[in-house]
Amino acid sequence: MPHRLLGDKNTIVSELIRIQAAPPFRLDFTVWALRRRVDNQIDRWDGQTYSRAFLTRKGAVEVSVTQSGPTELQASVTDAEVDAAPILTRLLGLNVNMKPFFEMARKDSRLWELAMRFQGFHPPRYPTLFEALVNAVCCQQITLTVGLQILSRVCAALGQHSASGLAAFPEPEALAAADFDELRALKLSRAKANSLIALGEAFANGEVDEAELEPLEDEAIVERLSRLKGIGRWSAEYALLRGFGRTNLFPGDDVGARGRLQSWLGIEAPLDYKSVHEILSAWRPYAGLVYFHMLLSGLDHRGLLES
Repeated sequence: MPHRLLGDKNTIVSELIRIQAAPPFRLDFTVWALRRRVDNQIDRWDGQTYSRAFLTRKGAVEVSVTQSGPTELQASVTDAEVDAAPILTRLLGLNVNMKPFFEMARKDSRLWELAMRFQGFHPPRYPTLFEALVNAVCCQQITLTVGLQILSRVCAALGQHSASGLAAFPEPEALAAADFDELRALKLSRAKANSLIALGEAFANGEVDEAELEPLEDEAIVERLSRLKGIGRWSAEYALLRGFGRTNLFPGDDVGARGRLQSWLGIEAPLDYKSVHEILSAWRPYAGLVYFHMLLSGLDHRGLLES
């Protein structure tokens, strides 16, 4: 069965919907934590509006979101029969209660300053585990900018497009059936092209079932995902954080995140996987939220975030 992300309603509804987020909330911070670089052509952001195409039974439907109040979002959907609220709630972490994190951060002056700087951020979560793993494979062992450029090309080539031309994320079946040479032409390495085809096959044939993995402990999910071609510890932990929303987890093999953590804490010696987790033990169970705040801090230093 193809993976459909948005459910079709039985009755016609307005194309304009309103969604509430748990307070505090800022769409810009949340979208940038999802988008990461301007090269990301799947998650569009123009400074006020977040836009993305999703696949439905009728094809690619475009959703545009703006923040209309302190905790209110207004979403425009190109098909009035599509209920976008559930997927946007997951994607933008709208129902995540950030208050326990703030209570913990208040006890540490460094973390409290960071939490206050990005107050309103909610942890994003990819629409599917499949998307999280494809993101991970495309970004392995290269710069994030180049990885997102490749990912955007994959989506443009293999995803269905909305009426305005936005590409929806490809279905597993599309990657399973992808031509190896076509993927190589998109600047994927031989290993990554093979890994994406294998991922598509694994999800399309039911070898990997997100609902089956969801209730498992972190270690069990990492072990299961690491059996997949091209998926190692970093990719599996990345999928736990961004695919399953396990905000207790900081992907310790993420070189960029380790470097930002080292710089923020003023540590001279480079960090490794073990030392990262030793440092973050003081902030359990919110290590993943620290990871996202490190990301936002890096984006802020690049001048990408609004004041």
